[in-house]
Amino acid sequence: MTVQNNKQFFEDQPHGHLRDGSAKAFERIGRAFPFLSMYEQHQLVDRTFLQTDVSGRPQIRHDTGHRIVTSSPQEIEQSLLYNHEMKAGWHNFLIAIPHPVYAPNRPKWLSAGQTLFRNEYVGSDVAKSIPNLGVNDVVVPCPPEWDAFMKRLFANPTMCPPTADGSIPTDNLRFIDEFTNWLAFSLFSNSRPLYAPILRGAHGTGKGTMESQVIKPFVGGRNHIKVMPHNIKGEHGGQFLVGKSMVVFDEVNDRGQVFGDRLKNLVTETDLAVRGGRGISDQLLRWIA
Repeated sequence: MTVQNNKQFFEDQPHGHLRDGSAKAFERIGRAFPFLSMYEQHQLVDRTFLQTDVSGRPQIRHDTGHRIVTSSPQEIEQSLLYNHEMKAGWHNFLIAIPHPVYAPNRPKWLSAGQTLFRNEYVGSDVAKSIPNLGVNDVVVPCPPEWDAFMKRLFANPTMCPPTADGSIPTDNLRFIDEFTNWLAFSLFSNSRPLYAPILRGAHGTGKGTMESQVIKPFVGGRNHIKVMPHNIKGEHGGQFLVGKSMVVFDEVNDRGQVFGDRLKNLVTETDLAVRGGRGISDQLLRWIA
C-alpha cells in the first residue's frame, strides 16, 4: 500500500481534516521576503517559523535537522540570511503557527482555511528512496535475505522443532506472513493495524536486529522510540511517546495489570490524551510491542 492509493484513510487519522498547505506557506514567505533567493525562501519555509510559548510570547523556532530550538533574529541572520541587511522586526513576518502537529506521511505544512500548521513528522531517508507503486504495478518480491531472517525469527529450530518431514510448521509460516503484512502496513500506510505482535525468543534470534536494523531505519530515528514497560507508568508516562509513529517495548515481562491495561489502550484506541510536564497533548498512531 502506498501514499498515493491510500488517501481514502486520511479522514480516519489525527489531523486528517488538514490539507496540504505547502503552496500557501511558500506564497507567504515569497510575499514577505521578495528580496531573498529561492534557496533562502526554501530555508525559511522548511526550517524557521514563529510559535507562541506557554506565556503567550511569539518565539522564533528553528529546525536544525536534529531538533527544534528557540533562536534569536541574530542567529537566523548569521546562519541563513547573512547576505542581506535585514530590517528591524523582520522576524515578525515569518510563518506563525498556533501549534505544531504530528501527521505521518503528510506534507510539512498543512492548512485549515487560512491557518497553517507545521507538521513535525520527518520521514526516513530509507523510506524516501522507495518508489511508490501504482494500483496495477508489479510488487517487488522480498530479497532472499529477508526470508532467511524471518525463518530465523519465527521458525528457529531451537524453539520450533521442524515437522516429521523436516519442513516448517504451518503456524510458523502463517506467523511470518502475518508479521510481514503487519510491518508493511504499519510503515507505509496512513491507517493503523490496531494490533501489535509480541516477539518472543531466546537471545540471538533477531528481535533486537529487527528493531535496530529494519524498523528504526524504515520509520526514521525521529519517529521511533524504544522504551521499557515501566517508562509508560505514572501520570506522565505517555509523554515519551508524543511525536512517535513507532514504539518498541523492550523486555515485555511486566505482567502487572496497570501495564497490561495501558498497553491495550495504546494498541487498540484510535487516539489517546497524553499529559506531559507542560500539559502536552497529542495523538498516538501505530505501535509494536
